[in-house]
Amino acid sequence: MEFKHLLLIKRLIMYSLYSMVAQLICCTFLFAAAAEDIKAQSPKSVKDIKVDVRFENDDLTSIFQKIEEEADLIFVLNKADIPKGKVRVTKEYYQESIYDILLDISRQFNLSFKQVNKNINVKKFKGGHKTISDHELVKVVDKIDVSGKVTDENGQGLPGVNVLVKGTIAGAVTDAMGNFVVSVGDENAVLVFSSIGYITKEVVVGNQTVINVSMEADVKALDEIVVTAFGIERDKETLGYAVQELDGDELN
Repeated sequence: MEFKHLLLIKRLIMYSLYSMVAQLICCTFLFAAAAEDIKAQSPKSVKDIKVDVRFENDDLTSIFQKIEEEADLIFVLNKADIPKGKVRVTKEYYQESIYDILLDISRQFNLSFKQVNKNINVKKFKGGHKTISDHELVKVVDKIDVSGKVTDENGQGLPGVNVLVKGTIAGAVTDAMGNFVVSVGDENAVLVFSSIGYITKEVVVGNQTVINVSMEADVKALDEIVVTAFGIERDKETLGYAVQELDGDELN
């Protein structure tokens, strides 16, 4: 019987190792594919997009709609920031950059713009246009590369940790030493670190370009493991799934 228990332990260890390797391979290919897709679909700056557009007695809502039709961009705004006056625009632009068009709109409607990927965030401008640069009126946020290392509680590098940019499909997987590199849209981005057996952690990028994270073991999750063949079993009534006891002979 002792030999059978040793054989069972050996098989369980092997199955666990195979499962971990399979998950690491799967995650690596998944994030590699996602990274290539994101790279291929990387949005252009409003400074580089030139369009032909005509405004004819258009209000602000109509202006934004026409720009969206000409470029792969989305305007994001709060209705409270839209001027209540009946300002209308009649003007034609030929091969003009969206950046310059937005500067004109900014001066006429007292607005500021910030491009983050495909989104153009619109805000009511409270300052004077004569005292601020064009760059402040129409901001283009470039992607920020963030690197770092993920370690366990003993300071050892953790491989295969998922590093996701919250709210997107962008991310990376730590290498064999626990290192990673990921691109984020701006300083408000949040990185989500997750791995099987560890507590998920979220970190705001802020002004950091290097972020090192120490992961804590998820003791509660580990405590849910039930190995009845070893004589270790939690109260079945506390489990949300069925537990079946196996005799050593059934595993041969």
